Amino acid sequence: MNKGRKYKCKSYNLSEEGKFQKIKNLGDRAKRLDRKSINNKGYVVSYAGNSVTRKEHRMVMEKHLGRKLKSYEIIHHLNGNKIDNRIENLQLTNYSDHQTLHLKQRGII
Repeated sequence: MNKGRKYKCKSYNLSEEGKFQKIKNLGDRAKRLDRKSINNKGYVVSYAGNSVTRKEHRMVMEKHLGRKLKSYEIIHHLNGNKIDNRIENLQLTNYSDHQTLHLKQRGII
């Protein structure tokens, strides 16, 4: 497995598939990283600390690129499934291009 990008908790790495890998045991604090849920917009979020959640598709893309995403960068799910966070299903775009992608998918343009 590829060496992962480290997030809030220094004892975990994140794979491109969005899986956290434990490096060392930190007890209850580390267990929070294993928790995932679906937010009110349908995206998978992972707990990365005290009440801090990160959208999994953004973490997967950051890992793939080897850098943090810019605030204007949007991740598009190619198949429309918001919980399919495989890197081959994700496309980096900006707000304007993202809107155009959705309009084309709906046959509006």
